[in-house]
Amino acid sequence: MNKLFASVLILVCLLSFAACTPDEEINISAADTVKTEKTENQTQIFPAQYIRTDGYVEGRDYPYTVNISSASELENYIEENGETYFLGHRNAPASDSTIGFSDATEKYDNYFFEENMLVMVILEEGSGSIRHELMGVTKDNIILIKRITPEAYTCDMAEWHIIIEMPRGRAEGVNFEAEYYGEDNREFVSFAHNFIIMNARLPKGWSYNEVPLDIAPETDHKSVYDIAKSNMLYCGLEFFPENDPEVQLKLYYWAKFPGVCGTFLSVSETTLGGHSVTLHTYDGRKSFSRCFFKDVAGDYVLELIGGDDAYEKYESDILALIESFEIGPEESVNRDTAILLAKEYCTIDYTLVSADFDFVRGVWKVNFSCGYDENGYAVVGGDQTVVLYNNGKFLESIYGE
Repeated sequence: MNKLFASVLILVCLLSFAACTPDEEINISAADTVKTEKTENQTQIFPAQYIRTDGYVEGRDYPYTVNISSASELENYIEENGETYFLGHRNAPASDSTIGFSDATEKYDNYFFEENMLVMVILEEGSGSIRHELMGVTKDNIILIKRITPEAYTCDMAEWHIIIEMPRGRAEGVNFEAEYYGEDNREFVSFAHNFIIMNARLPKGWSYNEVPLDIAPETDHKSVYDIAKSNMLYCGLEFFPENDPEVQLKLYYWAKFPGVCGTFLSVSETTLGGHSVTLHTYDGRKSFSRCFFKDVAGDYVLELIGGDDAYEKYESDILALIESFEIGPEESVNRDTAILLAKEYCTIDYTLVSADFDFVRGVWKVNFSCGYDENGYAVVGGDQTVVLYNNGKFLESIYGE
């Protein structure tokens, strides 16, 4: 009976091995873990460490890779790049950081490099809140990196070294490339100036420029907010296809709402990419000229450069980009809501009301006044400004003549 059972078991095992096809190749990682991937471009999984190293290199394209084949090469890398990135020891890392690069690499001695190598992916993120996971290395030497993104982001730049351990036979003489894995892991872009906040994810093949609010603070005893308002300054992000830079999507914060030409202008209220917006189009075009976001604190405006041709060519990318936008402080109220809430605290008779977002203090200033007479003079009787936090809660009232 036992012999019969053993014979059947051996037969089942033989049939199981015979059923394996070449596309179901079994890969053994450096940690001796068996992984089977049944994808079109099969991946191998290797041990990896994720080390925050920060630093900035102007003009550097991220992500990029570096191969290290010996302990002396590792020492040289630390010496040559130590002024660019933080590659030292970090004995007590902060909650938003990691151990030091030198702490992570001190175990890689000559004995390790006899049969292994290190392949490092160096990348940059628009937020230090983003973490990473190695999804595998493909047969054609693409290292797939997944972004792990939180619900809320910090607005600090961060550079990372992902240190991957590979058998020497797999890595020696190989030029690896790194790519972000998955549609939901497109490159994250962040812009912040006081309470002006913009986050976005780039479609593949797109890049961006940052446009700062380029004024000196507290000039002539005026705040950045007052200067920007009086000079109609703006800041934000400009997105464009890398191979077609004449096409641009410009996401700006306008310190003072921009003027609009009314000739041949068509205005419509709609929802775009999940945002409540006002669209401006001209001359019967299908694409918008400007898109004004209505559901945020402040004046965020999106401009499309390129017209209908650009929109038709890149429509899916444009819509995906807009859908990814995270604009303004969290839990902020928009202009209409701010006015409605401020009316509860208004104690004067008024004929005019307006609201303006102070992006330096992060408050809504809702102004109530008696308006102007037929000669254009302000009606005597005083006015009142109700100041609300960006979430709509009352801060103070200011009265004037």
